[in-house]
Amino acid sequence: MRSLSALLPTIVLALSAILTACDENVTSTAFRTLPEAGWDDDTLQFPVDTLQTGGTYIATLSLRLSKAHPYPYTDIVMTVERHLLPPPAEASPTDSATSAADYAAHNSSATDSANSNNQPALPTATLVQTDTLTFALTRADNHSDMTGRGLSLLQYDFPIDTLHLRAGQTLLYRVNHAMRHSPLPGIHDVGLTLRRIPAPARHK
Repeated sequence: MRSLSALLPTIVLALSAILTACDENVTSTAFRTLPEAGWDDDTLQFPVDTLQTGGTYIATLSLRLSKAHPYPYTDIVMTVERHLLPPPAEASPTDSATSAADYAAHNSSATDSANSNNQPALPTATLVQTDTLTFALTRADNHSDMTGRGLSLLQYDFPIDTLHLRAGQTLLYRVNHAMRHSPLPGIHDVGLTLRRIPAPARHK
């Protein structure tokens, strides 16, 4: 029989998923669990398929740090790529319809070029933005005071992007760490949530 302490990470992940699902403005949320040995040079992909509603969206990057395998630094540097695909109506006539998942599969490995005949055609109007971001994980006045919330896992949420999107668009986020230490220990999960900001209520 598993002890309560062994089940805590699973309980925390389940509760977090339930709370996120209850937010009607959340368009997409996904977490990638990393190996216990650490985060190597793997790029994590977060495809967001066709948006049903246009509007202003906020993308939030989440990190879950393990207390059992402490993260050794007070901050983390990450690279975030955003690939924004146009709505089908604005794609070039030579472009075939491409979902975010298809686009992610095309970009998933260095062998794609060798297998290009089996890959879907990519929209030529895709917009790509790359940022290198540094996130503090401790309070400025106390480097031993981790600021994440949680029990066996400390969760950190960092807004990384504000987008004005139209219905029918798809996008892909590709995330990797830019730390010299690899594999990077102590990170249990990396997640990304896309949430729509509700339009202000109109007064009659």
